[in-house]
Amino acid sequence: MFYATHIEIIRPAKQDAGRYGYGTGTDEYSYDPAEGAEVIPVPHPVELQPTTSVEAESNGARVLSISGYTLFTQPGVDIDLRPRDRVRANGLLLDVDGEVRRWPGLNGVDHVECHLEVHSG
Repeated sequence: MFYATHIEIIRPAKQDAGRYGYGTGTDEYSYDPAEGAEVIPVPHPVELQPTTSVEAESNGARVLSISGYTLFTQPGVDIDLRPRDRVRANGLLLDVDGEVRRWPGLNGVDHVECHLEVHSG
């Protein structure tokens, strides 16, 4: 059955670096709702299809495994998904990997597509 997965978008809150900053030289974001992150339910179900898994090894020991999904919206459905967001679906927390692609259609967006990686840690 296609388009049967219900998702939530987790929009991070930018954290105040304070007077002296964090010292990293980069922006800091929190995905915790208690710290201002927004949980946005998506009213339209989407299609999530698994993609290939990549495993990196060092001296014969597995040190990294990356698996992911490709998200597709239904034809004519646009969702407010951004590259820094995360997606919660089927008990998984997924990072948006790269850009969110909005394919043009005759009346606006044909569909939205993006790659998601399993978030660990």
